[in-house]
Amino acid sequence: MEQVSNPLSFLKFVPMCVAIIFWLYYFFILYIYNGYVDMKHRKQWNDLPRSSAAENKEETLNLMTEAKKRQVDLAFRTSVMFSVIAVFCVFYMR
Repeated sequence: MEQVSNPLSFLKFVPMCVAIIFWLYYFFILYIYNGYVDMKHRKQWNDLPRSSAAENKEETLNLMTEAKKRQVDLAFRTSVMFSVIAVFCVFYMR
């Protein structure tokens, strides 16, 4: 018996690769966010950019932490969305 294969059948695995890339991005951003939170708890203002004034370093760190938190939330939602698309493509598009 000859089995006919579709030359584009590998395309159903592309969303899975994209989902893995987004999960890696999420974990990288989460690692950076945890570093900022650790700096905040240890009160290490010296790791901030030099352009910040000494009295504004805590406020700058708080703003950076809030921005990174929003970025972590967006990366998580994007990762979940692409994971759902990948599961749909792999299991339901045969």
